Amino acid sequence: MSRILVIGGTGYYGARVVAQLARAHEVSIGSRSGSGDVVLDLSRPETFGALAGFELIINCSDSVNAPPDAAIAHILAHGGTWLEMGADPTTIERLLALDRPEANAAAKGTVILGVGVFPGISTVLARAVAERAPECDSIELGIRISPLSGAGPANCALMAESLFTPAFRWDRGQRLQSRTALGPGTALPFADGSARSINFALPDTALIRHATGVPTVIAHFALTPSWLLFNFAALAWVAWLLRVAKRPLAWVLTWQLVILRAWLLRTVESRVELVAIADRNTSSERGCWLSFEDGQQATALGVGAAVEAWLAKPDHRAGVFGVANYFELAEITAGLERCGDETAVLHWM
Repeated sequence: MSRILVIGGTGYYGARVVAQLARAHEVSIGSRSGSGDVVLDLSRPETFGALAGFELIINCSDSVNAPPDAAIAHILAHGGTWLEMGADPTTIERLLALDRPEANAAAKGTVILGVGVFPGISTVLARAVAERAPECDSIELGIRISPLSGAGPANCALMAESLFTPAFRWDRGQRLQSRTALGPGTALPFADGSARSINFALPDTALIRHATGVPTVIAHFALTPSWLLFNFAALAWVAWLLRVAKRPLAWVLTWQLVILRAWLLRTVESRVELVAIADRNTSSERGCWLSFEDGQQATALGVGAAVEAWLAKPDHRAGVFGVANYFELAEITAGLERCGDETAVLHWM
């Protein structure tokens, strides 16, 4: 039994992570308010001494309003293993920049970025597909979900923030950025048929590029029902036009989403479907589908699978890593099995 600290373990997703891990491990909850077992404030380094004594620290807190940078620096300097569940693309790109050979050589602790389902399992899936395509030149990732489902306030804040973050992608080795939060669209082949998908500012793009080095990487959202894409497009243009008033507008959007997703739709589940395709429409095309019936629980399963994969490794490396740089798909699927998951469906094209 391992000692694990879950930061933000009383939140919407954090509580699910705690429940998942508590089946086999000793789990403590860290919170800045003192409502958990450990007082830990990511903005107050004097509280970081509480991180000592835990084999694993999992951050499920709000990465938009509570950046984890200082705590991650503490782990790298003093030791420990930090699993970052945050999905803010700006934060993930900033933290991936810490993955440098000279910095990793001096590190005492381990930081694994992008743990969960997306990012997380999605990134590991994309790397596995890229490895099956000889001399892979492009990777496309599609994520299909319904925003008309439950979410926590932190996820609502991230969703509002993302409307002000320009969509980005890698094209033949160059990082390209769109004007608004929505980039180019395409039709992606999900398991039950083609679906209109739009490039979005997703951390998966940076994580996949970091793990594979493939010159062209793009991540898409396909929303259900599909008419929601038009709503998001309109909101993205409004956010761009009113970007000088970002702070009050983001606050209003966040609270609208909290009322909808964290209150009215809190108990509504959403299926999550992932598709990763390498070298689409070429002779070397490879692809894979993966789906979970309960997307909210899938996030906890993704964290649980990473924990089990970490525990199964005989040796551990120090430094900063993307989740797909540290784990292979076989390790994550084995972790899902050890978590007792029977809902994930994996198919190779």
